[in-house]
Amino acid sequence: MKKESSEQKKIEHMSVNELLMNISSLKENLSQIDDSLKEEKKKNPNEKNNLTIKSLDNLKNEVLNALEYFKKNLSYKVNEISFNTNSIPKESIGKIASIYNEKDKEWYNGEIKNVNEKKETCQISFFGEEENKIKEIPFKYIKLNEEISEEDIFPNAICNCLYKDDGLYYTAKIKRISELGIHIKYLNYDEEEIVSKDFIKINPEQKIENWNRKINNNDKIEDKFILPDKYKIKPNDNEEIRLLKRKRVKKMKYKFKQNQFEEICQEKQQNWLDFNKNLHSHKNKNKTLNGFTPMKLFQK
Repeated sequence: MKKESSEQKKIEHMSVNELLMNISSLKENLSQIDDSLKEEKKKNPNEKNNLTIKSLDNLKNEVLNALEYFKKNLSYKVNEISFNTNSIPKESIGKIASIYNEKDKEWYNGEIKNVNEKKETCQISFFGEEENKIKEIPFKYIKLNEEISEEDIFPNAICNCLYKDDGLYYTAKIKRISELGIHIKYLNYDEEEIVSKDFIKINPEQKIENWNRKINNNDKIEDKFILPDKYKIKPNDNEEIRLLKRKRVKKMKYKFKQNQFEEICQEKQQNWLDFNKNLHSHKNKNKTLNGFTPMKLFQK
């Protein structure tokens, strides 16, 4: 898969100091744009027909988008700086992890091939490199990916999925879950894959969005549920009968929802079959973040 953007990768590989410098520079640019806007609005009160004001407003939005992007990368970078203080058990073999490289002071993704508990090191195969190229890394430079909860994995949930060929995460949507694994589709690429749970990360924003979507879907499904008359609570029902009816209705609704989700998955299964032959075909698509091309705004 083509990297989302060489400019984005450069930003993601910046040091904390480089990110702080760019954030400071962008803030200065923003202040200058605001000053220019104030002056222009004094000269020309009629904003609607003023092309200069429109141009400055567009530039301000681009700078704000850039500033937000750098701040997010800074937040991730600061969180990644702390090293692992826990031991890594043998059961971690085959698991996905983030690995710190002392030479360039960056984090990369790879698979744990072996664990040496005495030396406190792991043999790591890095994604995006030759499969037979193994490196021995100390425990402190290895962070196992947090295991995603089963309740966070469901059809239509948005996530970040690790792509083995280049070792980068891409935004994806969960299509369905089967005995083979989790079927995902990359949102900005016409490509699908089947992955295991540790290839997936869900950030807090995605988690909120996913659960809102799930609640809405559940409400829609529940609206379709028709309660049989015999299970409707009647005024002359005693408390015992009411309780039995509620329990029965709860089971019926749960089963109804499960059947509805299965039907949705089956409808979408054909899409996966259509793309299955092209799982490893790569689409060359240029990407920007919120319409902003980072190369134009960050300092080298």
